[in-house]
Amino acid sequence: MERMEKYRLTRYLLIPVMVGLIAACATPPSAPTDKVAVAQAAVEDAQKADGRTYAPIALQSAEEKLVAARAAVKQEEYERAQRLATEAEVDARLAEVSARSAKDQNAAQEVQESIQTLRRELNLPVN
Repeated sequence: MERMEKYRLTRYLLIPVMVGLIAACATPPSAPTDKVAVAQAAVEDAQKADGRTYAPIALQSAEEKLVAARAAVKQEEYERAQRLATEAEVDARLAEVSARSAKDQNAAQEVQESIQTLRRELNLPVN
């Protein structure tokens, strides 16, 4: 008798799990429009940070992957679109950070040059 109860209990627990798995597999994937929008914002941020001047390769890569992600969405290749959008976002963030870093290095160099000019004008030893 106890064996029969275990069988029924297992069967009653297994049926909802199986139905849930089947439903999950049957649900079509949705378009990653939110991921594409995040990638678009990241590309715009990189452009505003002068990525085209200071990190043109990373920015171009981000822009190309964003275009490819949009095309994949139109073709309903949602997994590919999501992957491309993620890669576009990463490339855009790299371009933005690289551009900001290069601009900061240029500013630091200008400050160093100004300090040296002031020292020369004040007849102080220049390092």
